[in-house]
Amino acid sequence: MTVAQWISAIIIGALPFLIGFNMHLARIQAQKLPEHQIRNLEIFASMAVRATEQMHGANSGKHAIAEAAIFDAFRAYNLPTPPNPIIKMAIEAANFSLSKKAD
Repeated sequence: MTVAQWISAIIIGALPFLIGFNMHLARIQAQKLPEHQIRNLEIFASMAVRATEQMHGANSGKHAIAEAAIFDAFRAYNLPTPPNPIIKMAIEAANFSLSKKAD
């Protein structure tokens, strides 16, 4: 085999691994797009509000606790955190939906 044939064989052999690695990187990048961030924020806000209600029923300051829980969830998954006003809005929406379910 010539050198060109060896190089060609190596490239063809490595191609499936390179494609798989590229797909993995694309999935990581897609998780950082705003449409994924909104879905994650909705999930994290709902979880944080329910957990805060359960653990800190009548205490004040539940909003700050839920906000901190959302920031922690985004950090735990290595996702970029949305702006603070958007997080506050998501908490209020989760509170509203939680109160509607209770009725």
